Amino acid sequence: MNNVTFSAQATVSNVGVTPVKVSNPFNITYVASSLTFTTQPVLAASGTSFSTMPVVSISDWQNSPVTAATASTLNLSFTPKTPSNASLTLCTNLTPLAGVVDVENCVFGGSETTTYDLTASITVGGVTLGPVNSSGFSPTLPGAATQLVFSSATPSSPASRVRF
Repeated sequence: MNNVTFSAQATVSNVGVTPVKVSNPFNITYVASSLTFTTQPVLAASGTSFSTMPVVSISDWQNSPVTAATASTLNLSFTPKTPSNASLTLCTNLTPLAGVVDVENCVFGGSETTTYDLTASITVGGVTLGPVNSSGFSPTLPGAATQLVFSSATPSSPASRVRF
């Protein structure tokens, strides 16, 4: 659903004077028109969860939350796509609740020398909102070691009493 509809009736009266005029019922509809990062992601070490998870809100043209926007799943990606060893995994809670996506469990791995943006988009009631970018973030520390690399070759069968 990409909008919120309120039913209303207008009543016109003057204090102490009758008759009262009441309109026919009518609807007021607010359409989802924008997607906004309301909480920016913050990352500590590469390969760990964000220390501050992103929150994305679905809003109408007046920047008011569209609380009925609950049916779709938020798409998250990151830019730049290079270096190619960067990754975004394990993100959960990507369905809006009352027009807000409170992302959980995202793990990001990347270079501490590169600035990244999260990119979000969502389709609500057949209307695609976004893509919208978060503010830039970088890992503050390198991640845990994932491989051991020898900088020089070791002998395959060392001679006795020879240091290497």
